[in-house]
Amino acid sequence: MLEIRTLVVGPIQNNCYIVSDQNKRAFIVDPGGDVEEIIEACSGLDVLYILNTHGHIDHIGGNKGVKEAFPQGKLVVHKDDEKMLYDPNLNLSRLMGGAVVSPKADLVVEDNDTLPFGDKEIKIIHVPGHTPGGILIQIENFIFSGDTVFAGSIGRTDLPGGDMKTLLNSIKSKFLTLPDSHIVYPGHGEETTVKEERENNPFFQF
Repeated sequence: MLEIRTLVVGPIQNNCYIVSDQNKRAFIVDPGGDVEEIIEACSGLDVLYILNTHGHIDHIGGNKGVKEAFPQGKLVVHKDDEKMLYDPNLNLSRLMGGAVVSPKADLVVEDNDTLPFGDKEIKIIHVPGHTPGGILIQIENFIFSGDTVFAGSIGRTDLPGGDMKTLLNSIKSKFLTLPDSHIVYPGHGEETTVKEERENNPFFQF
Protein backbone atom coordinates (compact mmCIF):
# COMPACT_ATOMS: atom_id res chain seq x y z
CA MET A 1 0.00 0.00 0.00
CA LEU A 2 1.28 3.43 -0.93
CA GLU A 3 1.24 6.48 1.32
CA ILE A 4 1.24 9.90 -0.33
CA ARG A 5 2.21 12.97 1.65
CA THR A 6 1.73 16.47 0.25
CA LEU A 7 3.96 19.39 1.19
CA VAL A 8 3.18 22.88 -0.13
CA VAL A 9 6.58 24.45 -0.70
CA GLY A 10 8.28 27.53 -2.07
CA PRO A 11 7.05 31.04 -2.86
CA ILE A 12 4.68 29.83 -5.61
CA GLN A 13 3.06 27.24 -3.33
CA ASN A 14 4.06 24.18 -5.33
CA ASN A 15 2.87 20.74 -4.28
CA CYS A 16 5.78 18.45 -3.46
CA TYR A 17 4.76 14.82 -3.03
CA ILE A 18 6.49 12.12 -1.02
CA VAL A 19 5.32 8.64 -1.97
CA SER A 20 6.34 5.67 0.17
CA ASP A 21 5.51 1.98 0.47
CA GLN A 22 5.27 -0.39 3.41
CA ASN A 23 8.99 -1.17 3.13
CA LYS A 24 9.95 2.51 3.52
CA ARG A 25 10.99 2.87 -0.11
CA ALA A 26 10.10 6.35 -1.35
CA PHE A 27 10.25 8.80 -4.19
CA ILE A 28 9.87 12.56 -4.22
CA VAL A 29 7.94 14.47 -6.88
CA ASP A 30 8.83 18.12 -7.57
CA PRO A 31 10.94 19.34 -4.63
CA GLY A 32 10.38 23.00 -5.44
CA GLY A 33 11.74 24.56 -2.24
CA ASP A 34 11.68 24.40 1.57
CA VAL A 35 14.32 21.70 1.41
CA GLU A 36 14.61 21.17 5.16
CA GLU A 37 10.89 20.44 5.40
CA ILE A 38 11.17 17.88 2.60
CA ILE A 39 14.20 16.23 4.19
CA GLU A 40 12.45 16.02 7.55
CA ALA A 41 9.35 14.50 5.94
CA CYS A 42 11.56 11.82 4.38
CA SER A 43 13.17 10.83 7.68
CA GLY A 44 13.51 7.06 7.88
CA LEU A 45 12.70 6.55 4.20
CA ASP A 46 14.93 5.14 1.48
CA VAL A 47 14.54 7.72 -1.29
CA LEU A 48 15.04 5.95 -4.61
CA TYR A 49 14.03 8.73 -7.00
CA ILE A 50 13.65 12.50 -7.17
CA LEU A 51 11.29 13.16 -10.08
CA ASN A 52 10.66 16.47 -11.82
CA THR A 53 7.39 16.70 -13.75
CA HIS A 54 8.98 19.57 -15.71
CA GLY A 55 11.84 22.02 -15.50
CA HIS A 56 10.40 25.21 -14.02
CA ILE A 57 12.00 26.69 -10.91
CA ASP A 58 9.01 26.07 -8.64
CA HIS A 59 9.34 22.34 -9.34
CA ILE A 60 13.14 21.95 -9.35
CA GLY A 61 14.26 24.61 -6.87
CA GLY A 62 15.03 22.08 -4.14
CA ASN A 63 16.76 19.50 -6.33
CA LYS A 64 20.23 20.40 -5.11
CA GLY A 65 19.50 20.24 -1.39
CA VAL A 66 17.36 17.12 -1.65
CA LYS A 67 19.93 15.34 -3.82
CA GLU A 68 22.66 16.21 -1.32
CA ALA A 69 20.54 14.78 1.50
CA PHE A 70 19.63 11.64 -0.45
CA PRO A 71 22.52 11.01 -2.85
CA GLN A 72 21.23 7.51 -3.61
CA GLY A 73 18.04 9.02 -5.02
CA LYS A 74 18.20 9.20 -8.80
CA LEU A 75 17.22 12.60 -10.21
CA VAL A 76 14.78 12.03 -13.08
CA VAL A 77 13.61 14.41 -15.83
CA HIS A 78 12.26 14.06 -19.37
CA LYS A 79 14.88 14.50 -22.08
CA ASP A 80 13.11 17.54 -23.55
CA ASP A 81 13.30 19.46 -20.26
CA GLU A 82 16.77 18.36 -19.16
CA LYS A 83 18.44 21.54 -20.38
CA MET A 84 16.07 23.58 -18.20
CA LEU A 85 17.70 22.10 -15.10
CA TYR A 86 20.98 23.81 -15.90
CA ASP A 87 19.79 27.10 -17.45
CA PRO A 88 18.39 29.83 -15.15
CA ASN A 89 16.77 31.55 -18.11
CA LEU A 90 14.92 28.44 -19.24
CA ASN A 91 13.88 27.34 -15.73
CA LEU A 92 12.73 30.92 -15.03
CA SER A 93 14.78 31.37 -11.86
CA ARG A 94 16.51 34.36 -13.47
CA LEU A 95 13.10 35.95 -13.96
CA MET A 96 12.51 35.60 -10.22
CA GLY A 97 15.80 37.24 -9.31
CA GLY A 98 17.89 34.12 -8.80
CA ALA A 99 20.05 31.73 -10.77
CA VAL A 100 19.15 28.16 -9.89
CA VAL A 101 21.19 25.38 -11.47
CA SER A 102 20.11 21.85 -10.62
CA PRO A 103 22.45 18.89 -10.22
CA LYS A 104 22.80 16.77 -13.31
CA ALA A 105 19.96 14.35 -13.97
CA ASP A 106 20.81 10.71 -13.24
CA LEU A 107 18.04 9.40 -15.49
CA VAL A 108 16.75 11.16 -18.59
CA VAL A 109 13.46 9.54 -19.52
CA GLU A 110 11.10 9.36 -22.49
CA ASP A 111 7.44 8.51 -23.04
CA ASN A 112 6.38 5.11 -21.66
CA ASP A 113 9.62 4.53 -19.77
CA THR A 114 9.18 2.72 -16.46
CA LEU A 115 11.15 2.83 -13.21
CA PRO A 116 11.13 -0.09 -10.75
CA PHE A 117 9.72 0.66 -7.32
CA GLY A 118 9.61 -2.46 -5.17
CA ASP A 119 6.98 -4.75 -6.66
CA LYS A 120 5.45 -1.80 -8.50
CA GLU A 121 6.58 0.42 -11.34
CA ILE A 122 6.51 4.12 -12.03
CA LYS A 123 5.38 4.96 -15.55
CA ILE A 124 6.41 8.10 -17.42
CA ILE A 125 3.80 9.67 -19.72
CA HIS A 126 5.06 12.51 -21.92
CA VAL A 127 2.61 15.44 -22.09
CA PRO A 128 4.29 18.39 -23.83
CA GLY A 129 2.54 21.75 -23.90
CA HIS A 130 3.23 23.55 -20.63
CA THR A 131 6.88 22.77 -21.32
CA PRO A 132 8.39 20.59 -24.06
CA GLY A 133 9.26 17.81 -21.60
CA GLY A 134 6.34 17.86 -19.21
CA ILE A 135 5.33 14.45 -17.88
CA LEU A 136 2.61 12.68 -15.96
CA ILE A 137 4.00 10.28 -13.38
CA GLN A 138 1.82 7.22 -12.86
CA ILE A 139 2.01 4.58 -10.16
CA GLU A 140 -0.96 2.27 -9.65
CA ASN A 141 -4.06 4.49 -9.90
CA PHE A 142 -2.25 7.68 -8.89
CA ILE A 143 -1.23 10.37 -11.37
CA PHE A 144 1.13 13.23 -10.56
CA SER A 145 0.26 15.78 -13.22
CA GLY A 146 2.67 18.64 -12.57
CA ASP A 147 1.41 21.77 -14.31
CA THR A 148 -0.37 19.92 -17.12
CA VAL A 149 -3.73 19.49 -15.39
CA PHE A 150 -5.13 21.11 -12.25
CA ALA A 151 -8.50 20.73 -10.57
CA GLY A 152 -10.71 22.72 -12.93
CA SER A 153 -7.90 24.14 -15.03
CA ILE A 154 -4.78 23.43 -17.09
CA GLY A 155 -1.23 24.73 -17.20
CA ARG A 156 -0.35 28.08 -18.72
CA THR A 157 1.29 28.11 -22.13
CA ASP A 158 2.52 31.72 -22.37
CA LEU A 159 5.97 30.91 -20.95
CA PRO A 160 8.96 29.92 -23.12
CA GLY A 161 8.41 26.45 -24.61
CA GLY A 162 4.68 26.49 -23.97
CA ASP A 163 2.09 25.82 -26.67
CA MET A 164 -1.67 25.63 -26.12
CA LYS A 165 -2.46 23.40 -29.10
CA THR A 166 0.24 20.94 -28.04
CA LEU A 167 -1.00 20.94 -24.43
CA LEU A 168 -4.60 20.27 -25.43
CA ASN A 169 -3.48 17.48 -27.75
CA SER A 170 -1.46 15.95 -24.90
CA ILE A 171 -4.42 16.13 -22.54
CA LYS A 172 -6.78 14.60 -25.09
CA SER A 173 -4.48 11.75 -26.10
CA LYS A 174 -2.67 11.00 -22.82
CA PHE A 175 -4.70 12.27 -19.85
CA LEU A 176 -8.29 11.71 -20.94
CA THR A 177 -7.49 8.15 -22.01
CA LEU A 178 -6.72 7.22 -18.39
CA PRO A 179 -9.36 5.43 -16.29
CA ASP A 180 -11.95 7.70 -14.63
CA SER A 181 -11.06 6.35 -11.19
CA HIS A 182 -7.44 7.50 -11.29
CA ILE A 183 -6.62 10.08 -8.63
CA VAL A 184 -4.76 13.16 -9.84
CA TYR A 185 -2.21 15.03 -7.73
CA PRO A 186 -1.41 18.32 -9.51
CA GLY A 187 1.52 20.68 -9.18
CA HIS A 188 -0.64 23.29 -7.47
CA GLY A 189 -3.97 23.13 -5.68
CA GLU A 190 -6.18 20.27 -4.58
CA GLU A 191 -6.23 16.68 -5.78
CA THR A 192 -8.90 15.58 -8.23
CA THR A 193 -9.80 12.60 -10.42
CA VAL A 194 -9.74 11.92 -14.13
CA LYS A 195 -13.54 11.56 -14.03
CA GLU A 196 -14.01 14.91 -12.32
CA GLU A 197 -11.85 16.70 -14.87
CA ARG A 198 -13.34 14.88 -17.84
CA GLU A 199 -16.84 15.96 -16.80
CA ASN A 200 -16.26 19.42 -15.34
CA ASN A 201 -12.97 20.96 -16.46
CA PRO A 202 -14.00 23.83 -18.77
CA PHE A 203 -10.85 23.39 -20.86
CA PHE A 204 -11.80 19.82 -21.74
CA GLN A 205 -14.94 20.60 -23.72
CA PHE A 206 -13.30 19.81 -27.04
